[in-house]
Amino acid sequence: MITKAGAAIAALWGDVTHTPSSAPRLLESVAALALRAPADDCRLGDLSEVYVRTWQQVARRLGNAPWAHAASHLAADLRYAVSAFDVALFTRVVDPAIRVGEEGCISMLAIDLRERTMTLIRNGAARLLLPATLLAGSALLIGGAIDTWMTWRRTEALMLQLQKDKAEAIALQIDQFGTTLLQQIGWAGTPKWAEMPSEQRHIDLMRLLRQSPSINELAEIDPGGREQLLVSRLAIDVVASGKDWSKDARFSELSAHHAIRFSSVYLRRTTEPYVSVSLRTAPRGAIVAEINLAPVQRAIAGVKLGDSGYAYLVERTGYLIAHPDFNQVRAQRDLSGLAQVGAALATSSDKASEGQMFDSSLGAGPVRSVYAAIPSTGWRVMVELPAAEVRAPFWGAVMRGAGLLLFGLLAALVAGRFAVRRQPAPSRLATA
Repeated sequence: MITKAGAAIAALWGDVTHTPSSAPRLLESVAALALRAPADDCRLGDLSEVYVRTWQQVARRLGNAPWAHAASHLAADLRYAVSAFDVALFTRVVDPAIRVGEEGCISMLAIDLRERTMTLIRNGAARLLLPATLLAGSALLIGGAIDTWMTWRRTEALMLQLQKDKAEAIALQIDQFGTTLLQQIGWAGTPKWAEMPSEQRHIDLMRLLRQSPSINELAEIDPGGREQLLVSRLAIDVVASGKDWSKDARFSELSAHHAIRFSSVYLRRTTEPYVSVSLRTAPRGAIVAEINLAPVQRAIAGVKLGDSGYAYLVERTGYLIAHPDFNQVRAQRDLSGLAQVGAALATSSDKASEGQMFDSSLGAGPVRSVYAAIPSTGWRVMVELPAAEVRAPFWGAVMRGAGLLLFGLLAALVAGRFAVRRQPAPSRLATA
């Protein structure tokens, strides 16, 4: 069975790829049955020549690939079938009617009837070609336009979701950074720790400084606002200096209801952003830590979104904390006047916002902005994508659709023009 199937497939493939010298036997048999003609009828020979010429014309345009041979055979089959139908229609319908009137005085009318019939058939086919082409082209264009619109909407939704995911991921990363630091500093502010000797507390603060590279300085303040310990990476450690912190906002603004305080971000030596974190300890003392925000700056600078998307970080007052271009941070820009920053500061939700288009931005031109809040610090992560990049897929789809529409119209006009030129001129009898 496998050998017979393989042989049948090989024979079929050979029929598809060979160069024909005549029409297939099956088509000739069907045409002979429709014409009621023997196998050696000259009309079958003419139809066979039409088949071969059609195959050669199509093959010259498509090439010698196997699929091109198959397409040439299909085109020749269709042309043979149409020509055979035309001959059969004339032989079985038009010619018998004409023969009835070829005797005597009505012979001229019979010839005129034959010419009018054939002209009507050809003109009808030519006139239907343009509307049929326009109808098929319109259906394809409408379907393509709907598919393009749906594809663009899905692409826009995916881009917006990616933008929201970026904002939430960066906000979570920075929040974990702040939460971890608060837990580490809070360990040094427990009542048990406050009862330890000053030497042990000093060792613990030094150990905490080594374990947390982002902590640059730690100060222990007693309930009276006097500095008891100072451990620093950039200065000499000081024990029991007695420095007065009572009027310093980092100490004075702490209370039982506000046990944690984040200061405004500041620049040290205009190279790196810092923030002071104050934590209330028992009994009524405080730990003040100076935090280097370089990890936050690197996280913001590492955000990549599309070709020109970017992220930046603002504090609760709207001042810029982190940006891929550190010169923007060095300028200490107040961004509370931007519409998207104002909207972000006015919300208390921890989830990323839905993307909105804003005309104002840090750069030039409108942007789509998404923001997410950081619970531990109250800062806001802003992720923005230029409006031109957001709308690029849509305009690309519009241009492709316009190109297809123009191509379809030109093809229909050319086809209609070609059909009009192929119409035969009416005979004198038909115009009489």
